[in-house]
Amino acid sequence: MTAVLRPITAHDLNAATLCGVAAWVSTIAPLLDKFEASDLSKIEQTFQYFFLAHLMKRDNDQDHLIVAELDGQIAGFYNLDSVTAELTDLWVPQQWQGQGTAGLMLRDAMATAREFGHANLTLEVQVGNVRAIAFYHKHDFVECGRKVERDPILECMVEKIQMRLPLAYRPVSGIVSL
Repeated sequence: MTAVLRPITAHDLNAATLCGVAAWVSTIAPLLDKFEASDLSKIEQTFQYFFLAHLMKRDNDQDHLIVAELDGQIAGFYNLDSVTAELTDLWVPQQWQGQGTAGLMLRDAMATAREFGHANLTLEVQVGNVRAIAFYHKHDFVECGRKVERDPILECMVEKIQMRLPLAYRPVSGIVSL
């Protein structure tokens, strides 16, 4: 069965939060030097605030927060900043991985970025997240930089790989160039 992609709604808040936490625990937590139960509460709050902030914006044309629904459950989500063409989030919990959901969401994000006239889609992925890095390489992303920054939630330094995918330009329909 193929996932259905749609914008997040208030009804999705709890399920999307649980989805984000489950994906984070299976992918990011193992990469940390230390991880405590109190960190899990912070992560849950962070996802919940992230979704709430998106839902509370009345005119939210910049962020495209899309959930993937599979068998009536939230199987993943992504967020695309349409101004910068940065894929800020793409999460799929372990139990839903390997079913094409991440690829479907990535292709949707690519199409949206193209519709906004962007030449590249960018993202950051934590060093050590081997599965995600391989996924992005499989989809033709290339490394274009690295950075180390302090994570304000976990209160530790994390190294991230910056990646870029060149997009074939296709004008937004209805706009004519002179």
